[in-house]
Amino acid sequence: MPDGERNNLYIQRLKDKLGNRSNASSEIELLHIYGVMVGDEGRGIRTIIDMVQHNRYYCAASSSGLMRQSLVQALHHTSHRSAFQRRLIDQPLMRNVLADLALETEASLALTLRIGRAMDEAADALRDELADQSDLEIRARGVTELMAVCLQAAQLVRHAPAAVADAFCASRLGQRWHGAYGALPAGSDFGAILARATPGG
Repeated sequence: MPDGERNNLYIQRLKDKLGNRSNASSEIELLHIYGVMVGDEGRGIRTIIDMVQHNRYYCAASSSGLMRQSLVQALHHTSHRSAFQRRLIDQPLMRNVLADLALETEASLALTLRIGRAMDEAADALRDELADQSDLEIRARGVTELMAVCLQAAQLVRHAPAAVADAFCASRLGQRWHGAYGALPAGSDFGAILARATPGG
C-alpha cells in the first residue's frame, strides 16, 4: 500500500484440482483493500476482455513450448537408452512415434506464430483505418464486413487445409486484392483447393 503496509488480501484456500497444481486456482478475501483502476470507469469488462485475449495467446505459446520441451526430453531419453542391442531412437516403432511427436510440435508452433502475426496485422490495419475520420460511417460498415471475413478466415485456418486457408486469407484480407474475387495469388495450390471443393474428392 502507499504507506508501506501490507494490503488486506487474504488467501482462503488453494483449490485441489487436476492438472497444473503449481498454478492453482485460489479463493481470496478482499477486506477494505487498496486498489488501483487499470481501465476507464465503466469499462471493466472491456479491460478484462483485452487481458483475456492476450492471455489466451500466451496459453497457446506456452503450450507449444511445453510440447517442445517434452519432445526434447523424449529425444534425449531414447538416445541414451538401449533395448535389444540398439538404442531406442534407432528402433523403427520408436522412430515413428518420435517423428509423429516432432510433427505435432512443429505444427503447434507454426499455428501459434501464425495467430500472433494475424493479431498484429489486424490491429495495425484497424488502427490505420480508424485514424481517418472522413466518411467514417461508410467505412464503419466496411469494417463490419471485414470482421465477418476475418471470422470466416479464422474458421478456415482452424478447420480447412492450409492451401484453402492461405488462399482465402490472401485474396480476402490481403492489402493488394482486398475483397476481390477471382484474384488468388499465383502461388496458390489450385489443385488442392479444387479437390477440397469437389464432392468425393
